[in-house]
Amino acid sequence: MSSGKLRELLGFSTPLEADKFLKSKGVDLDYDKEDFMSDRQTHEQLEKEGKLKRL
Repeated sequence: MSSGKLRELLGFSTPLEADKFLKSKGVDLDYDKEDFMSDRQTHEQLEKEGKLKRL
């Protein structure tokens, strides 16, 4: 989802408000393929260890 769509859905009037919201939730705005691959590997490891709950 784009930050513009997030801004629209949450009713923020400026991009800075959306960025501030994302940062407050720990979302890294410079998330790239390496970040994704690292998160995927962590997810797979946690799944193997039985530390994740299925939704």
